Amino acid sequence: MQTEESVLRKLNKRILLFLMLCYFVSILDRANISVASLTMNQALGFSPAVYGFGAGIFFFGYFLFEVPSNIILGKVGAPIWIARIMTTWGIVTVFMILIHNSTSFFTMRFLLGVAEAGFYPGVIYYLSQFYPKEHRTKAIGWFQLASPVALMIGTPAIGLILSLHGTLGFEGWQLIFLLTGIPAIILGVTCFFYLKPSFQKVKWLTGEEKSWLESRLQSERETRTFAHLKFYQVFSKPQVWLATFLLFAINVGFNGVAFWTPQIIKSIGAESNLEASVLSGIPYFVAAVSIVLVSRHSDKTGERKLHVVFCLLASGLGFLLSSVATQPYLMLTALSIATAGLLSAMPPLWTFPIAMFEGVAAATAIATINSFGVLGGIAGPNILGFVTNLTGKLSAGLMAVAVIMLSGSFVALYLKVPGKNMMKMKSN
Repeated sequence: MQTEESVLRKLNKRILLFLMLCYFVSILDRANISVASLTMNQALGFSPAVYGFGAGIFFFGYFLFEVPSNIILGKVGAPIWIARIMTTWGIVTVFMILIHNSTSFFTMRFLLGVAEAGFYPGVIYYLSQFYPKEHRTKAIGWFQLASPVALMIGTPAIGLILSLHGTLGFEGWQLIFLLTGIPAIILGVTCFFYLKPSFQKVKWLTGEEKSWLESRLQSERETRTFAHLKFYQVFSKPQVWLATFLLFAINVGFNGVAFWTPQIIKSIGAESNLEASVLSGIPYFVAAVSIVLVSRHSDKTGERKLHVVFCLLASGLGFLLSSVATQPYLMLTALSIATAGLLSAMPPLWTFPIAMFEGVAAATAIATINSFGVLGGIAGPNILGFVTNLTGKLSAGLMAVAVIMLSGSFVALYLKVPGKNMMKMKSN
């Protein structure tokens, strides 16, 4: 027990916190467009449909390069490849200050998706090589926590950057891209020197701690259903595509919220861009608390499927409520429930592919689920964008997102849960 606590404490301090910081910056570089749009759309003459397409095309580039990126990561190692990913997406983000029309907007958002492809599934795979299964949902949950925290803290901070219009001769929206891209470049260079390809290579674990960790991970490998598959055999497994649909539904909801919340809040009563940015952080605070509680309870009980089911159900109901909300406080409550539900579903959902696959097959499964799943990032903003253009109302788009989330809660009932002995082991 003492060895276990020591290993987990070191893993959390040395690896998890750093990767959370990287993910924090990743989310800012995805969502900075939502705050920038408050002035950029008018300055460049972008309609809701143009903005929605530009926000979503990021995920098309991400989708095309996700699986190849993660296969490469599995071969060259996380330190090199995550460093490459972060450095290139930071550079692209900085160059978004050059956007001047819809074509350049679409191009830069597409290139940003290409650059970032492989980061999230790569980190999930990397964490699976360090954390035993009985602690993995909590670790993924803490990593996932960086997402709502980035939007909770980062969105208002980006709103402040927007208010610095004219500084250094840049528009406010240009300053957003400049000041959110530079941290990614710095962290990317740091990754190369800081991260190690495996726990055997780190110097901060003792020999006894490495032996304990190796024994736990080895016993887990022996129980994996598809431990010896080739990477291309992953695509024939129905559970991979089931998890893919669920992540698709989650991304429809998350990216619909992330890209449109500031505009939704402003449309129902926020008096300024800064107020809309600050209020937009509230749903992510609620989501941050929910992720910690759900992940902790899932690891404690060893139950995964029902956690996914009820989280998606809550999210769907939250979107339903948001579609009829007319007051800011009611809209914030609804979006908080919706956001908390969909983000809390992700940590227990990721335990399924990790529990079934090993090595490059595991990296491929995670990347496949994430790459096809993130196509929901295209669908989410576009549903709200095109429906708003068509009807002049956001309520119909929010209703459509609610239906997708509720469908996901039903589909999650068909997830195959490994035996209890595979999901939870008693501590030695």
